[in-house]
Amino acid sequence: MTVPNPFPDPGEAAVTAIIPTFRRPEMLSRAIESVQNQQGVDLRIHILDNASEDQTASIVARLAHDDPRIYYHCHDTNIGMLANFDFGLRTVRTRYVSILSDDDVLLAGCYKLALDGFRDHPDAAISGGTTVMVRSPEEIVASSILKWPEARLDPPAGAMRMISHRFPIWTGLLLSTHAIEKAGFLSDEVQIAFDLDLLFRISLRFPIVMDERPSAICFIHPQSASFDPDPQQLHTVRSSLSRAVDPLPLDLDQQISREVLKALHLSLKRMMTGLALKNIRLGHSTEAKQAIEALREHPGTGTRRTILRLGGALAGRIPNAMGRASSLWEIWRKVRDHRVIEVYEGTRTIRSVLAGFTRPQSRGSTKE
Repeated sequence: MTVPNPFPDPGEAAVTAIIPTFRRPEMLSRAIESVQNQQGVDLRIHILDNASEDQTASIVARLAHDDPRIYYHCHDTNIGMLANFDFGLRTVRTRYVSILSDDDVLLAGCYKLALDGFRDHPDAAISGGTTVMVRSPEEIVASSILKWPEARLDPPAGAMRMISHRFPIWTGLLLSTHAIEKAGFLSDEVQIAFDLDLLFRISLRFPIVMDERPSAICFIHPQSASFDPDPQQLHTVRSSLSRAVDPLPLDLDQQISREVLKALHLSLKRMMTGLALKNIRLGHSTEAKQAIEALREHPGTGTRRTILRLGGALAGRIPNAMGRASSLWEIWRKVRDHRVIEVYEGTRTIRSVLAGFTRPQSRGSTKE
């Protein structure tokens, strides 16, 4: 599919940052400024406004007045979130692209870290650091690739690592536009987790380079695409990733396809089990039952479902059980947070960086 390109030729720029947005002008301003602060790289910033009809245009105009690297395009009507991201990707004509949601921010040195990876591994298609997911400066939820010990992963090892550990979040990464063209742009069959789908398809075909140092911050809130999933959403993610290897693409080995599909099924069972345990711990019996029931679709999970049901029943009858579990959870979370801070090589800790990014309240609807 060819789309009219509203942006001028990028010249010698190496990186284009695309920021799709809809009715979050204050958050958008923060996201743009975090890209502007990237040092040592010739870049362009493309703002894709999904017909916000608010202060977005004026805020971008103010920033663009002082920075000619910023370009703005507003659709006549709201074309949907996925279509807006896809439109942005198709307008990029630099060697690398950065994909940034309007409510997230890059840390200083994000692009330098990624470009250093491409310099050392010129055949890589993805390079970058970890994106730290937070709800507030006081609560670090997760960090995407702390369990990735390898710096370089050749295909299909990158895809297998995504399945067996944790998917990287594209906010802290740079992607090769050549690789995107080869693997395919965003699929309209994937209405949820289209970012994971793209990273997965690229890593099946090209080497990727990962660094565990934090390079971006993703804020989690009820309107964000990264909010806690339900069982149906997890199944949708699994289905979308399965389509990447089944039916078998012509450029993939059949053995690779079988191994990846097997790993996908195992990963979904782990995620569904974790979701059930989390809801049992929180006392959300309905959500826990939904996750346990969803495991029925996977052969060999009968014993697992029985144990989870017993755990849920006992939790409801033993008053202090959930309190003890919550205490253990908090201890584990503090250890995990310490690990995130420990790997951040800089003069400031993650928490002090977060303190400078107090999440502003959005105005109007955030849903596209």
